[in-house]
Parts: sequence; structure tokens; C-alpha cells
Amino acid sequence: MLIAAHMSGLIDASEATRGLDYRCPACQQPVVLHHGSQIPPYFAHHPQTPCHLAGEGETRQHLLGKRQLATFFSDWGPVTLERILPAIQQRADGWLDLPHPIALEFQCSPISRTAVAQRTAGYQCLGCYPFWLLGSRYAQQKLNWRLIERFACWLTGWDLCLLFWEVDRR
Repeated sequence: MLIAAHMSGLIDASEATRGLDYRCPACQQPVVLHHGSQIPPYFAHHPQTPCHLAGEGETRQHLLGKRQLATFFSDWGPVTLERILPAIQQRADGWLDLPHPIALEFQCSPISRTAVAQRTAGYQCLGCYPFWLLGSRYAQQKLNWRLIERFACWLTGWDLCLLFWEVDRR
């Protein structure tokens, strides 16, 4: 995760300092700041304290992609990274707080059709439009109906769309 709670409020991993007390904004359990040379800074739960919200084990692609998408969509309005949505027990990768809010979901790892449908329904219950963008794993797959029915969306002026985000090309 990119965002953690600190006594001063929410803090981005890119601005955090090692050794301080950080907590998961969703479950309030302690998290650790990881800051290496290969992977961008992020927070993770201790192995013995998993969070009730999904989102652990993020890849470098997912961490970088969430930041890139927040920048890309910032022309539409302010983007909140990792918005916690307690009413549906979800954490959106990005959130555009517009008159009709948009949840950005950057999907890099395998996910079942049922899980996508449940997340999508949760967002829709909040009056939010779920905007799924797919990472390189999906871009390398052969285009098929299972992929389309799981992630495709209708966009005004574009009709049915299946959207991909290439982290290396931004």
C-alpha cells in the first residue's frame, strides 16, 4: 500500500521515514515501510497481522501504475490514492471525487470473474463508476470473451472499451 496513517494524519510512502509508527488506514494494525532500490516505497502489514481488506503482495508494476494513473487522471480532478471504503470493505486504487465518483482499479494480478463482479457491484452501490485498467499480464493474453466480459466498460463516444495501462511507457 502507498498510504498509511501516522499520528500527523495520512502519509504517502514516498514521503515517509523509516522507524516511525505507521498504521493501516483500514484496520489500524501496524505496517512497515519498505524502501528499496528496485521497488518504489510502500507499506506492508506484518505477516502475522493480515488486513481484512485485499491489497497485499503488490508488485512493482502495481505500485508504479497506481501513481502514474493518479497523475494521468489528475486533469479530471483530484485523485485520492487508495481510498478506503468501509461501507463495502474495499480499497480503491484511485478515487476521483466527482459529482459521479470514479474508482480506478489497476488490475495486474489474476482475479476471478466473481471477485471483479463483487467489487464492481460494491462500487455501484455507492453510486460510483468502477474504471478497470489492466496491466501487462492482461495485455499479453490473447483477447477473448472471458477477458472482455470481466473488465470491459461502456464509455460515451467510445462504446465498449477494454483499457490497458503500460507502466514502462506511462
